[in-house]
Amino acid sequence: MHPVGAYARTSEDKEEAVDETTHDVRLTEIGVEIEEVNKRRRSKRISMGTALDLIEELEDERDELYRQHRQLVAAKVRRQNVSPSLLEEWNGYSVSQKKMLLRDSVRAVMVHSAGRGRKFDPSLIEVVWVEDEH
Repeated sequence: MHPVGAYARTSEDKEEAVDETTHDVRLTEIGVEIEEVNKRRRSKRISMGTALDLIEELEDERDELYRQHRQLVAAKVRRQNVSPSLLEEWNGYSVSQKKMLLRDSVRAVMVHSAGRGRKFDPSLIEVVWVEDEH
């Protein structure tokens, strides 16, 4: 299989797998929970100190989810920006440039067993790409 084809298919799969709406439900829940804590505080069912502690925990979780959301969006944009140019220019690269790009982009290649006596199946090859750590 040609490496560009493999990269293109995996790149497209990754773009689909990057779902920046992953945390939307929890973020909505956190907003509702903060409002409920405030209602309980206003009706004097919990103390101000307890309310502040609960709200602080919820806000910390919310901030972490927003940070993860920004990372997901940034990773998706980077992949969309890099992949097309790499695919267009792949045939023009020297062997050493291709090796360098693959060395920097591929973390591992796993070949899953097809079972005894079965023919080789290229779909059993799994490429593990290096994830963005920014």
